[in-house]
Amino acid sequence: MASMNTYTFRIIGKTPDTLPVKRLAEYLSALSALFGDGVPIYFDRVTKGSAKLKFRVEAGVIENSLKSTPDVVDKINNMLYEDNSKAVFRQEKKGAKPLLSFIGNAANHEFVFTVREAGEFTGRIVRIGGLDETIPVSLVTPEGETIHCTAKHDMAKRLKEYLLEPLDVTLFGQGKWERIGGKWKVREFRIDSAELFNPKSCEEFDEGLRRIREKGSGWDILSDPKAAWLEMRYAE
Repeated sequence: MASMNTYTFRIIGKTPDTLPVKRLAEYLSALSALFGDGVPIYFDRVTKGSAKLKFRVEAGVIENSLKSTPDVVDKINNMLYEDNSKAVFRQEKKGAKPLLSFIGNAANHEFVFTVREAGEFTGRIVRIGGLDETIPVSLVTPEGETIHCTAKHDMAKRLKEYLLEPLDVTLFGQGKWERIGGKWKVREFRIDSAELFNPKSCEEFDEGLRRIREKGSGWDILSDPKAAWLEMRYAE
C-alpha cells in the first residue's frame, strides 16, 4: 500500500466550536476544486485550536495536482472574508512551508467600500422560502450569478407565480454593495417591487442610444471642449 501524507487547511479565525457543519461542507466542496481529477484524497478530521481540516493523500501526488485557478481561489477567499478569517494549506510536518495561502481579503480591509442605494436585477426566481419577518428570495441572473434577496410577505406571495418558471423577472429595491479587491459584490437586497422583464423595452433603449451616438454630442467639433465646459460651469 502506498504511503500517505497528511495535509492541513488551517482556517485562522475559526475553531471547531465556531465552524458550523454546513459551513464545513461548503469549505470541503470548494477545496475539492483545488485538486486534480482522479486524485485520491481522503478527509481525516477537524482538530482543535484554529479549525484545521486535515486530509490524507498519497505521498508525492498533491503538489502536482493543486489547481490554484483564480476562480477557485476567489471563491475560497470570499468565504474566508465572510467568516472574518484567512487560511493556509500545507503538509502536516515540522517546518513545511505553505503550498497555498488565502488572505481572505484581510489585506484589503482598508479598501472595502460600502454603498447603499437603489438597484435592480433581472433573472429567474429559483427559491422563495422561510418563516422570518422577511422572506428569502433567490434570483439567478442570465450570467449565472445567484442574488440573495429578501421580501415582505405580500411581495413574496406575488413572486410565487414566477417561481421556477421560464420567465425573466426584474426586481427593484434597495441594496447594499461592497467593493472588495476591485470588485463590487451585492451583500443585501430588499425587494420593493417587481415586474416581468420586457426585452422589447431594452431593444428600444439600445436603438435610442445608437441614434444618439450616431448624431453625436457636438463636443467632438470644439477645438477646446474643456474651456467650453468651464465657461458653462462658471457662467454667471
